[in-house]
Amino acid sequence: MRQSSAPATGAAALVVCLLVWASPAAGQVRPACAPEKTLGVKLTSQERELPAPLIATHDVSVEADFTGTTESETYAPPPGVKVLAAGRSGFDFVVPIAASIPITVSWQQAIDPSDPSSDAGDPLQSCAASAVVTLPIVAARPSRAVKLQSWSVGLRLGFASFAVVPALKQPDLSPLEISARTTSRAGLPSATAPARTMAVPMRTVDQIKYAKTLPDPFHLGVAGRCRYYLLTCGAVFSEVARPSLDTDALQRGVEKADINGGVTLLARSQPNLEAARYGVTVEARPGAVREGKPRPFGYDVRVRQSGRLVARVRLAGRCVERRLAQGLVVQCKIAKRSIELH
Repeated sequence: MRQSSAPATGAAALVVCLLVWASPAAGQVRPACAPEKTLGVKLTSQERELPAPLIATHDVSVEADFTGTTESETYAPPPGVKVLAAGRSGFDFVVPIAASIPITVSWQQAIDPSDPSSDAGDPLQSCAASAVVTLPIVAARPSRAVKLQSWSVGLRLGFASFAVVPALKQPDLSPLEISARTTSRAGLPSATAPARTMAVPMRTVDQIKYAKTLPDPFHLGVAGRCRYYLLTCGAVFSEVARPSLDTDALQRGVEKADINGGVTLLARSQPNLEAARYGVTVEARPGAVREGKPRPFGYDVRVRQSGRLVARVRLAGRCVERRLAQGLVVQCKIAKRSIELH
């Protein structure tokens, strides 16, 4: 039996591999193998280099184990499945949202595998075979929205701060789709108002990294942050960030975000597209509030994943900065509020 080889990466590599696998007799068509002589094949799956079942939305590797010597192996999932890399031993792909996935495995083998003198690579002694192997898929568990510690106090000042985190087991790793509609009136924005949107990948394989990087938000003023990072500016400022990993939980073997700890601001604009494997934090707040100048505002922030609404926060009102005995204080009158955290 042949030894497994590491899959090649990229679409170009896939083309090259397919050309190589067809050697040394790409122009010759092998006859079909007799059913009683056809080798068996078994597919096994791995995730993060460990044996694992296929979980919908996860990126995985599938490797083939044949009952004899084979050549020119290829693997064909159904149309629409995102293939990440391919090689002779198997391929990497994103598991679709389905109950199962049929994978067509094709190969060349000796016409009579029981004959030790036969050669699977010899066009005169080999034949072509294929099999459809159907693997079950485990359904992913949906992400959920949770309030941050500052939720209650912030809401009275027009702030909404929450996190969207994946399930601890079998999480849905589809991208998080975040949108925000805002208005400079003390009312909720219209459903037909244009929305600012951004998609945050949760799979590392979906990251996009460019040679030219964005400036560090720590060294940017408001204008720079609005240009590169913030989802909305003006009457309402909104932003999306990636929380740090909870190191205390990690010591207990639990991988989850520390949603009330440090965060990394995510850019709405290119060139970066960073993955947030452990979820995101979302914050919306009224724009600059000045002394004696009421700031009317309204916003509608939504987070969706796999077509499902995970969170929707709608808030409208008017805030003003007043000088009191204790100094300048921001006071807000919330006119409308609607919260959906699932």
